[in-house]
Amino acid sequence: MTEDPIQIFQNWYAEATQNSPLQHPKAVCVSTINPEGIPEARFVALKAVSTKGFTFCSSLNSAKSIAIALNSYVALTFWWDHIERQVRVKGTAKRISDEDADKYFQERHRDAQLTSVVSEQSALLENSAQLEQKLHEVKKQLENREIPRPDNWGGYCIKPISIEFLRFQTNRFHNRLLFTFNEDKWSKQLLQP
Repeated sequence: MTEDPIQIFQNWYAEATQNSPLQHPKAVCVSTINPEGIPEARFVALKAVSTKGFTFCSSLNSAKSIAIALNSYVALTFWWDHIERQVRVKGTAKRISDEDADKYFQERHRDAQLTSVVSEQSALLENSAQLEQKLHEVKKQLENREIPRPDNWGGYCIKPISIEFLRFQTNRFHNRLLFTFNEDKWSKQLLQP
């Protein structure tokens, strides 16, 4: 097995997402601490993983973005039941460049792009019919045109400080491997089940 946790993750991720029975195989749970100090978790789609870190996108006005602005430490959890594996990542979040955000926005399904243009994610919704009407109007305005990325839409790259790999066993004697990043290198430790 390689000593590079990013390579291990990429191998597991490829296995988990290839011919996956999951409806959302790229889903990752992002956990943050809200302004009141309470943990919050939600699922997003992983956009990329590299030696720089794990990238996902979001409204920059969302609850997760507000939490990250106050405390850049986040946790990511990947759970792939069909291959009996879990990966936990702890790290620090940093905004991605506008160029990267533009690229990821253009990769989105057109309906998702339109929703990002008209919706203020997590804001209270007083009248869903009005929001649907606004969506219909914007859809008509932008028909046959490229949809520009809203200023309040971007992403984060999570630079990992630890990555734990767990391979489930039917006898509950799970295999756990923890990588920790210190002084520009990864160290590896086995953990008890």
